[in-house]
Amino acid sequence: MAELKIRQEKFCQAYVLYRNATESAKIAGYSKGSAHTQGHRLMQRGDVKERIEELEKEVETRIDVVSEIENQYTYAKVRKMKHLKT
Repeated sequence: MAELKIRQEKFCQAYVLYRNATESAKIAGYSKGSAHTQGHRLMQRGDVKERIEELEKEVETRIDVVSEIENQYTYAKVRKMKHLKT
């Protein structure tokens, strides 16, 4: 993959966060008037789509969210019980 220009990279990073091509184009520095068109144009590019996919893989969570919440809840209950006993 060819290296993206700075604004294209910023667009990709913003798109991963906001999932909106127009807003991502604005964040990347494209003008408000052209952001819709630029966002659409960028989303048609293979290298931009490939970079977005790479970034999405980087931010995928490896934590089992439900288990983590259950563990934190259990920990909080135990701490509260210990506090009440003293």
